Amino acid sequence: MSRASICLAVALSSLSLRGAAQAPARDLTAASQTGTAVIKGRVVLAGTEQPLARADVRASSPTLKTARTVKTDADGRYEIKGLPAGSYVVSVVKPNFVTAAFGQKRPAGPGMPFDLADGQTASNINFALARAGVITGRVLDDAGEPLPDVQVTTSRYQYANGERRIVPGPGRAVSNDLGEFRIFGLPPGDYFVSGTLRDIAIADTNDREGFGTTYYPGTGNVAEAQRISIAPGQVVSGITLPLQVVHMVRLTGVAVDSSGEPIANSTIMAMPRDGTFAGFMRPALTRADGRFALSGVTPGDYILRVGASGVNGEAASVPLSVRDSDITDIQLTAVRPTSILGRLAFDGGKPPAPSSVRVFIVPPSPEFVVAGTPPAFGKPDGSFELKAMPGPALMRTSVASAEGWTLKRVSVDGVDVTDTGFDVPSERPLAGVVVELTNRVAQLSGTVLNADGKAERDCWVLLFAQDLRLWTVQSRFVVAVRPGQDNHFHASALAGDYFAVAVDDVESGEWTEPGFFSRIQNRAVRMSLSEGEKKSLDLKLVSSR
Repeated sequence: MSRASICLAVALSSLSLRGAAQAPARDLTAASQTGTAVIKGRVVLAGTEQPLARADVRASSPTLKTARTVKTDADGRYEIKGLPAGSYVVSVVKPNFVTAAFGQKRPAGPGMPFDLADGQTASNINFALARAGVITGRVLDDAGEPLPDVQVTTSRYQYANGERRIVPGPGRAVSNDLGEFRIFGLPPGDYFVSGTLRDIAIADTNDREGFGTTYYPGTGNVAEAQRISIAPGQVVSGITLPLQVVHMVRLTGVAVDSSGEPIANSTIMAMPRDGTFAGFMRPALTRADGRFALSGVTPGDYILRVGASGVNGEAASVPLSVRDSDITDIQLTAVRPTSILGRLAFDGGKPPAPSSVRVFIVPPSPEFVVAGTPPAFGKPDGSFELKAMPGPALMRTSVASAEGWTLKRVSVDGVDVTDTGFDVPSERPLAGVVVELTNRVAQLSGTVLNADGKAERDCWVLLFAQDLRLWTVQSRFVVAVRPGQDNHFHASALAGDYFAVAVDDVESGEWTEPGFFSRIQNRAVRMSLSEGEKKSLDLKLVSSR
């Protein structure tokens, strides 16, 4: 059998645990459930028969509270014993190799689950791991000399909070005395490479020139950066990254708490507003009189933030657009978190324990940042108290101990604010909040058929509201699922009018972008779901592009 790609054969035989061979590797996870099923196989280097020892093989299943993990032995073999019957997904991880899931059709693709019965053995669950990619090169100063102690990082486009933006990627390195760097362990994909001089001293300085964060091939603007494509096991060398000299500015001002007293000895940070967080953000400490000076800030858009540690959890932030001139007399006035007082309500069968219900605040849209908002749990009488910073917010829930329960409605003084959100006041507690959960959700199931009329499992099934006002980042009316081992998809959703579509592939988080639904809705099926309804629907596979 070829090892060039993941072996797709699953050989199931009725072997009892008593008759199975001694496991070559030790199960690292305590069993929360036991059974008599077995999964075993071998892990080798792609394109060879070379075994890979000490790779972590992980088997997960809805029937397990905790996934089972073992390490491969010197011959690359593993065996996971004592598994209960269920549907399993198996994956393998090893440093400097591309993570793989059994049955995936492409790197980073989803693994395909398979069913395992009591007393059965899934043999030949084999993996051929490709080496991860590498980027090497040199960092130079403005005179063309090697520049040491530069943090070199990768970044890439991903969907985050409903927007496609640059986010930090895997792998980083620090240039040596020759300016050389080597970033390893990179999965296949497209990357941007940037360098930032590691100067993070908390100090004030009058210097106005310095090295700014620079993207390959030599620009401070990520829009002008050049992508570097990495294939499995590929080494891209010869990358020359000349750091740009930029004009830096100084930010000065004063930070006070909500009573007007100085905030002393607290860290102030200027964080990029676009969320890239590339390179180092120079911090500063407030003085005893609350005054601060933040030096070495390069042009860009930032959020300047200070937390009054130990002062009732107060915090302050202000947006700043930094250009060519120093910014003086910045006033940061911290505010106290507000108490949100409410109660839980349940619609349906036997409700879960209130202590298992987690209530938390999320931002209503990407331009808002929620900080200092730890979650709250229900008290025995069903009440809760949540601390949140003043400003616009949405309230969401999760239930730890009971399946099938989901958020139905959030109301403030009888007004439904579930999807519109509400304003957290700054001068008084917010009372009269009712959070209602329900287990009367609708169930939709069906099969996805490809162009050949056969059942397709390597796809996404998306449900999204027909009401475009609900196409928001935190929408409760967007559901994304994959078909299971039985070739059927199963989705739970709140009652409502939906579009349903099966697409060949969707980038992670892409369905949080409203524009995606605008592009795909003409290929979707209109349907409605009522409370507690069970409906069957077969879908034809369509392209997501």
